[in-house]
Amino acid sequence: RADRAAIVARLVQTAARIAGEQGVSLDQVDARGTPAVPAAAAAAPQTGSGFAFEAIPLELTLSGSYSALLAAIRELARAPLPMQIQIAAIERSVPQPAGTGVAGPLSARLDLTLQHLTDDAATGWASHHLAEDLPNHARFQ
Repeated sequence: RADRAAIVARLVQTAARIAGEQGVSLDQVDARGTPAVPAAAAAAPQTGSGFAFEAIPLELTLSGSYSALLAAIRELARAPLPMQIQIAAIERSVPQPAGTGVAGPLSARLDLTLQHLTDDAATGWASHHLAEDLPNHARFQ
């Protein structure tokens, strides 16, 4: 759906901006599985509201120095997007010869879960209000 693609595009734009500001590169963004309504929401009684949160699992890879990666991850976690972030791995991007004392660039793989508000196609209420409210989210953090 177009609204799901829009929130993923917003994440990619935000991640690219943060990567540039922190001096790291955004190497990859991939889907991790299929979007799903969380089990708790699916099992909850229907309220007639016509909307629920849908989890969109993604994998994001950044590379750069250790301090720059941590700064980028911290800023990404502060982004005004409804998501959960988990560091899946941090490892050397390029193996360095033993005993050289040279530290090569690192690669950080992040597992992200964007929360997308689905809505009743007939009303469009949830997507409309989420789009209005997301820019205000940062003020309340």
